[in-house]
Amino acid sequence: MCQCDPACTFFGDCCVDYIEYCQPTSANYTPSTGLRLENLICYVEVPRADINQGYYVISSCPLDSPTRQDDLIRHHCEHVDDTDFLSRIMVSGLKNDIPYFNVYCALCWGETIPNLVSWTVGIICGSDSKDAEAAALLSNSTSKETLHLIEHVLECLIVFKHPAMAAADLRTCFHGNEYIDHCLPGNSLHAACEFYTAVSIFSDFPFYIPAKNPHCVECNERSFAAINCSTYYPFIIYMGFLLQDPPSVPTTIPPPLSIIFDFRSGGNVKVVTGKEVVITEEHVTCPANHVYDPFQSECRRLSCGKGYVFDGYQCVRNVTPFVPMPHDTVIYVHITACELTIPEPGPSNLVSVKMCLGELIGVNQSDFQPSQMTPTLTDINCLSPTQPVVYPFMVWTDWETFLAFNLKLQIIDSWTLCPDVIILSVEVIYHSVNLSLHRCNGHWIDKSHLYQNQSSWISSTYIISQSLHRETFNSQSASHKFEWSYSIQICENPDLSCVLETFNRSLFHTSANNDSSLTYIPTGEAFLREQYIETSSGEIQVCSFNEQNGTRNRTQIFTFFEYSPPQQILSIIGNSVSMLASVITFLSFCFFKELRHRTTCPIMNLVGALFLAQLFFQLIGVGAQHPAACTAVAVLTHYLFLVSVMWTGVLAFNLNRTFAVQSRIQHSKHYALLVPVLFAWGVPLLIILPCLILHLCDCTAIPLWYGDSVCWIGNGYVAIAVFGVPIGIVIFTNTILFAFTVRGIWRTKRATEAVRGDKSKAQQAKEELAIYIKISSLMGFTWISGFAAAISDVVALWYVFIVLNSCQGLLIFLSFVCNRKVWQLWCDGFRKMCPHSWRPLPGEGDTGTVDTGHNPKTVQLRTFKSTD
Repeated sequence: MCQCDPACTFFGDCCVDYIEYCQPTSANYTPSTGLRLENLICYVEVPRADINQGYYVISSCPLDSPTRQDDLIRHHCEHVDDTDFLSRIMVSGLKNDIPYFNVYCALCWGETIPNLVSWTVGIICGSDSKDAEAAALLSNSTSKETLHLIEHVLECLIVFKHPAMAAADLRTCFHGNEYIDHCLPGNSLHAACEFYTAVSIFSDFPFYIPAKNPHCVECNERSFAAINCSTYYPFIIYMGFLLQDPPSVPTTIPPPLSIIFDFRSGGNVKVVTGKEVVITEEHVTCPANHVYDPFQSECRRLSCGKGYVFDGYQCVRNVTPFVPMPHDTVIYVHITACELTIPEPGPSNLVSVKMCLGELIGVNQSDFQPSQMTPTLTDINCLSPTQPVVYPFMVWTDWETFLAFNLKLQIIDSWTLCPDVIILSVEVIYHSVNLSLHRCNGHWIDKSHLYQNQSSWISSTYIISQSLHRETFNSQSASHKFEWSYSIQICENPDLSCVLETFNRSLFHTSANNDSSLTYIPTGEAFLREQYIETSSGEIQVCSFNEQNGTRNRTQIFTFFEYSPPQQILSIIGNSVSMLASVITFLSFCFFKELRHRTTCPIMNLVGALFLAQLFFQLIGVGAQHPAACTAVAVLTHYLFLVSVMWTGVLAFNLNRTFAVQSRIQHSKHYALLVPVLFAWGVPLLIILPCLILHLCDCTAIPLWYGDSVCWIGNGYVAIAVFGVPIGIVIFTNTILFAFTVRGIWRTKRATEAVRGDKSKAQQAKEELAIYIKISSLMGFTWISGFAAAISDVVALWYVFIVLNSCQGLLIFLSFVCNRKVWQLWCDGFRKMCPHSWRPLPGEGDTGTVDTGHNPKTVQLRTFKSTD
């Protein structure tokens, strides 16, 4: 809680005995960067109502900011913008030991971007479903709307976790509405209150008052019935039940044995106690013709619009020539002319206009039909006594005819067009005959708003087939020349020559002010109808606005587990009993040469490796408190379990050669001993050493490590490869060899039935079954239950696996040591060691020394042999 370094005089958090025991070099400490206490705030990850423990962070700029740019940075540093998520992410730098409230604060203190490390964004919600939903939202967008949805609708808390490099530089601070850290003005205890830190709780029943130290309470005129410093000073807030919980202390209890076969995270081996969603940043490089979408965290493939092809990193128009088809263009011509209120004798204006228009276009007057389009009224007025009248026509023609007509309109004037009629304006609307007019939205786009890189309207066949075009020719009153204007109405898709990105339609919503415009939800950017293409599958294509490289938020859910207590208890009991049985088995074979035979050495190695493996497994809980020890325990446990399994393979091979294979090859005693030792202790090394190298170097993308929340292989899928697969291969081989061994024993027994005619078939079957059970205890078949539990994840099978596998040493002990012969050997051994204190059990040994006249040792030996 309190500090003993020179900086404590700056922060005001020195221990009360700082001067006596900390040996300060100077009375006051001043940071070399000019940092002042006023530049700091106390940042709290999870706010509380009473008192909060947090870290000091730099939240304001130094006073000397000479340039306007510095003023802008200062504004972003000291005034958090809710719409700018960057202003809420803390960073750590090199110039100050204290972290910065955001990147802008770091910049105004002279930090450079390459030297900054951003803190990790974390999300705390009330449930797993909200955790996942909030993480997905924040990974896609950091807009104001998204943050509001996460914090106010989902009621989640966005917190920031410090990186490992900044952990040592965090300076603890305390803050709260009821927290007392200063004195009232003019109080004589002001210096004592400001000088040292001993965060305390004082009881003013029924209230509890948190304070920086007892002097801060006294100087605020808080009265107590009795202040006994030996009782109340200081009552440090570390485990105060009203305040924030103390950090959890790692347990030294080993996890259940089932974790070594729990290849899937979240299985029934563990009970989830909490989850933390953490979002980190990683660099992404997309392949050629792809760009990175930071909101969807994926690379998007680029494409070109219809009629365009890729040329390097840009789209160019396909040079395939357009072949005109007859009657492929529909033309609407609306001529506005001045007509007398009282018609004069002679041809009407309608007849004259139709004749002039037919000659101009090159069609017969009978080809004209009434226009289906609504004409646009002109604002040019006629002189009295005439009035403006619109003559609407429609005609079908081919594209080449239309181009010739359009060219004529651009070079003639209103007098030349039709000399007998005073023409005010000519409106020409045209489109492809295949255009679906019902898809046109009625919104005309002026030429000045079209893309600058768009091809000429007159040469674009794609525009004709996808849109409605309007050209207006207004007559000038003085010169009678036409003033030309052009507009377009997008009916299907525009002709976009830019490189396109394709998005799901769900990422857009219709703009409120324009039904034809779309708004990109992650950024809020609006796209007019002429700025996007809607594909036949319903996706939206827009001009690419992303870069090929970028960074994305990687969401990780760290799960904290508490192991099932019944499984832990079973594992501890089973391992302890097994270890004791293994020791007795090993010592029995060591002390009594009468028990040694061909398989004795492999059995001794098996129980020895098994004992060490279970011993180190019991130390997993202790090792978890120290990273280096945790790695060592995990590696040794991994290695020794593999060694024990390899020795089961050696035993399976030896027993098969003894009972099933009639081999004539004779090996020397040393060869027969050395080869199994090299195999059983050496093969696991070939597995462990690469794993240890990958763990230490951290130089590949393979997720292999030793020790994390538990001292074992950190990744379940990697554990399958380096632990499950080797064991599976050996046990599968043992099963086959065991079958051949049983068959060999059965044949041998059948061949000797005539010799053992004194035993019934039931007795013979019972003896054979006992032999098979003894041999099976050496085959490692208990691991099969582990595979069954790992595959099915059935809770009951995990208990079966724990009971069987933790008791391997006990099974071997019961099969080969727990019998009357070994018991007699131990009794004789203790009798020799303590002949005066040994008292035989009733009926044990003295029957051979009465009324025989023989040597007692000889009788005892005979008695032993008779009980074999």
